Amino acid sequence: MKKIFLLTFLVMVFSTISFASALDLNIEKISGNEVMIAGVNQPVLFELEIKNLGADTNVEFYNLVGFRMLPSGFVSIKSQETKIITLQVSPLGDFDHIGFYTFTYFIRDENDVEIEKELTFKRLEMEDALEIGADEFNPESSSIKVFVRNKENFDFGTMNAKFSSLFFNVEDSFELGPKERRSVSVSLNKEDFNRLLAGFYTMDVDLKADEAEANLATSIRFVEKAICFTLKTPR
Repeated sequence: MKKIFLLTFLVMVFSTISFASALDLNIEKISGNEVMIAGVNQPVLFELEIKNLGADTNVEFYNLVGFRMLPSGFVSIKSQETKIITLQVSPLGDFDHIGFYTFTYFIRDENDVEIEKELTFKRLEMEDALEIGADEFNPESSSIKVFVRNKENFDFGTMNAKFSSLFFNVEDSFELGPKERRSVSVSLNKEDFNRLLAGFYTMDVDLKADEAEANLATSIRFVEKAICFTLKTPR
């Protein structure tokens, strides 16, 4: 009888310890299309929704593949609480991979109980993340709008740009956020193109953000001035 009681007591104790030490988190990535740009000193941002299904706990994030992860240190999550965590990931040293990259990270509590998860991002050269273009114009135009469009979910910060063609040379700087398009209005000198034929001409754009540079080219269309005729019907 004593043995049965002792065995039951031990089972209850170990069950209690196991329950108390369990890390019961529901983790869902709610962001998408995460991108890293080679040469641009900006981290990849992952939005994680974490619900604590167990007891109050403190957790930290870490990995074993050479990435810096923020937030650093422990984050408190109460029982049944849901928190949105912005996980910032950036390489600590040289990282030359281009394309999709998947890595393993860990969420660990103060008792060293941990959960293993994976995250994936895409690393691109800057030129592959951007699109350039310009409006068409004619001999009567006094200005033209040129633009740079960010095709990716990435914040470039400050972008320096130089637009060059037979019609203009202009430099500008602007902030370029995720999926954002920035337009620059360029003044035109009609004497520079009054002898040119209508058609397509090349525009070169040099772009720089942090240590990344891109040299892109596109066509701009120079159209003939529309001429209107009034026909008079004889009586």
